[in-house]
Amino acid sequence: MRKGTPSEKLNTTNVPFTSMVDSVEPEIPHFSDLAEYLCTQKGSRMMQDFIKKAPISVINLIIAKINDDFGKLMSDSYGNYFCQTIVRMVGS
Repeated sequence: MRKGTPSEKLNTTNVPFTSMVDSVEPEIPHFSDLAEYLCTQKGSRMMQDFIKKAPISVINLIIAKINDDFGKLMSDSYGNYFCQTIVRMVGS
């Protein structure tokens, strides 16, 4: 489980989204089509493994990227597994 102070968790307000994207986008697989990728078995599994090793800043960026698609992901059979994993991680 991920440890950290409450201010580290889900803190996307201190850094503008565009600068966050510029600094870490290359290390996030399929960032440009992330929601669609998470709706595939391969994409969901790979990204679940990816976020388990990712720093909280990258997890915050992923959350910001999929925020508008969260409902769609929750109702998708593969996207739902990813959502459960990310919610479990930020909730601990």
